[in-house]
Amino acid sequence: MTNEVFKSEISPLFKALYGGLITLFSVIAIFSFLYGIEIRLTTIFLVLAISIAIIFYSGYQIRYELTEESLRAKWLFGTKKIEYKRIKDSKSHRIPHRSIRRFGISLLGGHYSHGKIGKFYAIFTSNEGILIKTDESSIYGGQLFISPVNPENFLKKLENKIIEENKTADGTLIP
Repeated sequence: MTNEVFKSEISPLFKALYGGLITLFSVIAIFSFLYGIEIRLTTIFLVLAISIAIIFYSGYQIRYELTEESLRAKWLFGTKKIEYKRIKDSKSHRIPHRSIRRFGISLLGGHYSHGKIGKFYAIFTSNEGILIKTDESSIYGGQLFISPVNPENFLKKLENKIIEENKTADGTLIP
């Protein structure tokens, strides 16, 4: 059987934020260059615009794969893998914008904490997605938040993979 690959849902907020920053720093770099402002300052703004463009592009490269034995979330900073047999629950979820960052960088994911949710790891570009509960040895906080395109379809396919994983040789389900 082949891997099923899902792209990340890109929210309008994500597009506006990163697109706006790229535009702002590009315009500042162009005006700095045209008005003869110090070349180092122009270079700094140009490097900022290019760096943000790379981060923006990397949001479009986030992939969630359903393989034979595990869910894999791939992004700019690596891959997170959770075996189906370790998944305890999965459901549609909306991450509140007031989620509190625990540590790490805050580009397209990382370590988060929120009063109602607790600690979780996120690889996302939209606050609408799926919260997957597992054990803490699998991922930070025992929870992963992802934002695939068509989350309902993804959730159905994930649940089918979990059911397949929990079947015994004679076809009965392991409780």
